[in-house]
Amino acid sequence: MKSKLLVMVISLFICTGINIPSSYSQEPDKLHVMVDDNPPYNYAEGGELRGISTDLLSLIFKKMGFRLRKEDIEFIPWARGYEEAQRKAGTLLCTTARIPERENLFKWVGPIGVSRIALLARKGSGITISSLNDVARYGVEVVKNDTGEIIVLRSNIPKNLVGQSLTVWSSLYKLLHGDVKLVAFDETIAKSVVARMGHDIDVLEVVYILGEENLYYALNQRFQDNFITEMQQTLDALKQPTANNQSEYERIMKKYGISRED
Repeated sequence: MKSKLLVMVISLFICTGINIPSSYSQEPDKLHVMVDDNPPYNYAEGGELRGISTDLLSLIFKKMGFRLRKEDIEFIPWARGYEEAQRKAGTLLCTTARIPERENLFKWVGPIGVSRIALLARKGSGITISSLNDVARYGVEVVKNDTGEIIVLRSNIPKNLVGQSLTVWSSLYKLLHGDVKLVAFDETIAKSVVARMGHDIDVLEVVYILGEENLYYALNQRFQDNFITEMQQTLDALKQPTANNQSEYERIMKKYGISRED
């Protein structure tokens, strides 16, 4: 089901790239924006691209004199987008937690939100976790290259106890159908995904907090620093209160039911 949805979404949003001046990137002259299907930050609904990250990026580029169209954005599985953003010039990956292991892999613009990484179980499972050592009793499912995976592996949990999915949809499907006991992922995104699956968000229960990390736009290293600086300054300006004492950034966050998180 998830694979069919992803194919449909990708067919709706085939990325052609935004033309940008050569002074902004060593190569090429197009900016390639990549997002994964992680509501409320990025998702497709009714043939339209929605989400905090994409709405905010569109506004940033508008202020910078660019127009972000849906054909300029590619829906892509997180693991693939994460690898391509490191490898391909001109690529921008939305909604990426900035953690020490990634610091030198990208150039960064943000923060655009906060990720609360949790161990999630089905409500009523009876699972209690007081330390990561307890995970050995259950095992844990992670999303490839996701922050949850990095934190779990950082804690020296044996790799044979760590299962890997390509998307959060897959990992949560396994959890809800009893194939795995725990999933390590962003709590807000996980609840949004299960709601879109047709479940009540209370079907999930947080049994342990792995940490909180700031979310950023991650850009390929070959972007010129002047482009990163202009993007950052534009984002900072959007966080400043306007006449009604609410910033444009806060307006976007509230539109998707999230309070200001930076």
